[in-house]
Amino acid sequence: MNTHNVTGTFICSLLEKFPGLYFREIARAANLPIGTLDYNLRKLKKRNVVVDELVFDKRRYFLSSVDLNERRIIAMLRERAVRKILALVDSQHNLTYNKFSKMLGISKSSVSWYINRLKDESLLSVILENGKRAYSVQNKETVWKLLARHKESFSDRMLNNFISLWDA
Repeated sequence: MNTHNVTGTFICSLLEKFPGLYFREIARAANLPIGTLDYNLRKLKKRNVVVDELVFDKRRYFLSSVDLNERRIIAMLRERAVRKILALVDSQHNLTYNKFSKMLGISKSSVSWYINRLKDESLLSVILENGKRAYSVQNKETVWKLLARHKESFSDRMLNNFISLWDA
C-alpha cells in the first residue's frame, strides 16, 4: 500500500468518527501538511468517497455514505452557538434575543444571524404567540439522534448533559 492510500484511509477514518470537519480541522487532526491534505481530499472527492458541503461559509467534509440531509444538519451542528441555541430552545420557553445573547455570550445580532440560518435550513421554526416569538426545533428526533451519535466529536459539556437527558 502506498503512502497516499494510507493517508486517504486515515482521512476517511477521521471523517467517519468526526463528520463535518473543515479543511484546517482535518489538517490539524491528521497532522498533515496543507498540500498533502488538499491532494488526498481531491483524490477522495474524485473517487466519490468524500463530499463537501458549504455551510456558514465553511466547507465541511463528509464520507459520501452520509445522507445529504444529515450532512447539512451535522455541518450546522459543528457550530457551538447552533448547538446551544437548539438546546436552549428545546429546554426553555419565552426566549428573547436578549436572553439568548446573555445565555450564549454572543451579541444580539449574532443571535439573529444564527436564528435566521437555522430557519433557512428548517431546523428552527418561529411563530408569534400573543405578540411574542415562540421557537421550536424542527426535525427534533433527527437532530438529537445525530447529536447523540456524534457527541464525542462535539466537545460541549452543557450539550452532553442535555443529550444524556434525551437518551434517558
